[in-house]
Amino acid sequence: MPVAGGGRPALRPEPETLATLAPLPPAGRGPGNGTGASLRCRRAAQPTGLLAISILVAGVLILPLVFLLVEAQGAGVSKVASLIDRSLTAQLLWNTARLAVVVTALCAVIGTGAAWLWSGPTCRAGGCGRC
Repeated sequence: MPVAGGGRPALRPEPETLATLAPLPPAGRGPGNGTGASLRCRRAAQPTGLLAISILVAGVLILPLVFLLVEAQGAGVSKVASLIDRSLTAQLLWNTARLAVVVTALCAVIGTGAAWLWSGPTCRAGGCGRC
């Protein structure tokens, strides 16, 4: 990687360096893998273990909603309508909405602060290769 003044790696190669870089092979004419797929078109293997765990967690998290729907179906329409029409239901819905807004805002603040701290002062100044 070319080095700009000050010993830091340059964020972009110098124009003369760009002329010396070898171009990528055209799509469909990749090197020696026998399939003809170029390096640009190769995809990483799918993380099947992570997918299975994610589906399992999603299934567990949806169980309370399924239980609620089954119980509501057994109670009848008039009973469910009278429960929804109560003032306590409106208050609980309002509290849930406020909680969702506050949690979302806190997650944004904590996540942004953690990313800023993780990047470090060198990276924020443009001195590392990953920014």
